[in-house]
Amino acid sequence: LRRGIALADLQAEIKNFVEKNYSIKAREIKRLPAGLMNLNYLIRTEGKSYVFRINYLRSVPDVTFTVEVLQALAAKKFPSPRLEKSNEKKFILSIKGKPCLLYKYIKGRSQLRLDKNLLWQTGFFLGRMHKILRNLKPTIIKPTWDPEGLKKIVRRNRRKMIKSKFKGAKELMDFMEAELKKFSFPKSLPAGITHQDVKPENIIVNKGKIQGIVDFDNAYRG
Repeated sequence: LRRGIALADLQAEIKNFVEKNYSIKAREIKRLPAGLMNLNYLIRTEGKSYVFRINYLRSVPDVTFTVEVLQALAAKKFPSPRLEKSNEKKFILSIKGKPCLLYKYIKGRSQLRLDKNLLWQTGFFLGRMHKILRNLKPTIIKPTWDPEGLKKIVRRNRRKMIKSKFKGAKELMDFMEAELKKFSFPKSLPAGITHQDVKPENIIVNKGKIQGIVDFDNAYRG
């Protein structure tokens, strides 16, 4: 019951927030179940729909990176989320101390399975995305999950892990270091922005056509 009251209070706060900062008259606000790193709310007005995202586990720099990527894609009319600016012409605002964004709603739905046609479209759009973003140099440098990035994370946290009470920490760190030594990407491999979370849930489809590739939270340059 307390959780229900808290969610109701948050929805009321979001309604006031968007009306004040975006001049949007919200007719309906509905919590969307998707999202592990954020809270998402569908906001309906008389004629339009939006998605309001509270990034409760991501920092402002991380969100800034996402904004820069999405703006570069939007400039080339790539099917990705479109951001709404606030009345003060800002993309990133703060609610309850957390960075938040407002997106235009993409009409369609994700599918549990992608058939051959949708897989082909996904590959086509990802190739196009890589071409659009290949020369983009975001102002934010994010950690990567590439082999070299993982090696740095292991080295940086080795002593901390071993000193912790985690059972078998030294054996685990030794194993990870040994395994990561087996992996490396050639320096000749092109670098650029990669999505890093392409899956059916993040592909919005309508009438057999991809309308949007969404959720760039894990993207990085690598």
